[in-house]
Amino acid sequence: MRGMTLLEILVVMIIIALLAGIAFPQYVSTIGRSREGEGWQFLDAIRSSELRYYAEYNEVFTLAIANLDIDNPLALAVPPLFNYCIRQTTAQDFTSFAIPRLTGPQPRCVGCRTLCLDQSGVKGPPCGSCP
Repeated sequence: MRGMTLLEILVVMIIIALLAGIAFPQYVSTIGRSREGEGWQFLDAIRSSELRYYAEYNEVFTLAIANLDIDNPLALAVPPLFNYCIRQTTAQDFTSFAIPRLTGPQPRCVGCRTLCLDQSGVKGPPCGSCP
């Protein structure tokens, strides 16, 4: 007799299901980390632009991305994966944030973390929060 028994088929299906159950969370995590590249790139652009703004406007930082010499990511043809904001604790420092867009219109950044970058170039997470 040739062929496989029902038990053998069930064992193979269980093994495949276990492997898929282990691989899928890793896949989502890897995709999220790769999408975070957009966030880091724009946070670096915000930091550079903030430092230029600081030098040009009498050593003051701005909290409005619209005041910087970079394109507003929300005005681009393709919506960004993150919402961006800037928080300032004193007149001499700032932290820019990239918060994943998990709801609303596509695209969504599932698996992404909240990213932050301060004026000295220190990256997070962990990050605080943005108003």
